[in-house]
Amino acid sequence: MLCPEMKFLMKQKLNLIINDKHQLTTKDGKLILSHKLANKVALFCHKNHESYSHILQRMNKRFIAYKVPSLVQNIIRLCPICQITYQKRSKIHNWVECTKPLQRGHLDIGHCSLYKSDFFVLKDSFSNFLFANWIPKQDASTICNKLRRIFELTAGNHIKQFLSSFGTKHTFSIVKQHNTNGAAERAIRSIKDHLYKEKTLGNGEEMAMRNTLTRLRCNPYKDGTPYTKFYNDPERLPNKL
Repeated sequence: MLCPEMKFLMKQKLNLIINDKHQLTTKDGKLILSHKLANKVALFCHKNHESYSHILQRMNKRFIAYKVPSLVQNIIRLCPICQITYQKRSKIHNWVECTKPLQRGHLDIGHCSLYKSDFFVLKDSFSNFLFANWIPKQDASTICNKLRRIFELTAGNHIKQFLSSFGTKHTFSIVKQHNTNGAAERAIRSIKDHLYKEKTLGNGEEMAMRNTLTRLRCNPYKDGTPYTKFYNDPERLPNKL
């Protein structure tokens, strides 16, 4: 007596095509997978902890397998990270609108594989003005030095005094929850896109970052650009920040 999985696979015999190059069995352009292989593919699709519907959509678009929905549900149910993020979503932050530069900023660290280097990003919430620079390592001392440099050039000593007295504290957010720091993460994606263009032009990493910031700081934003809103001076040109 055939098991349910074999019965399912037998039903797929119509319109089968054997790919001569890779010996893959397909139907209507989709690969037919055994349950064991489908589980491996689903685990690969799940590596970024995407939602159930997203994984299922990706699987159904390219593959035919036995009981894919229950297979994906089981993977998510056994994943400790997904259990945390699915059962208790963080509340979406409704940030208070900023009325002046550096009233609130979003900070993150990105990595550019093309230049094989990490970079620090600080995005001003009032103006969308970006600060970014390459960093040798991802430690608190390096980040604080970058912040002090920014505040020395743009703000008073009270910021420097605050950093010195308050110190630093390591905290860890739940993986794959982007609702609290989306501004910085979007900035990282934009910077990476521009760095890719700079790399294709053959520019070194310092020139690439400088050109990238110049373009992003001059993009239209609300009633001006990040430059004009941050400095309140339409004639100010890109500087060393």
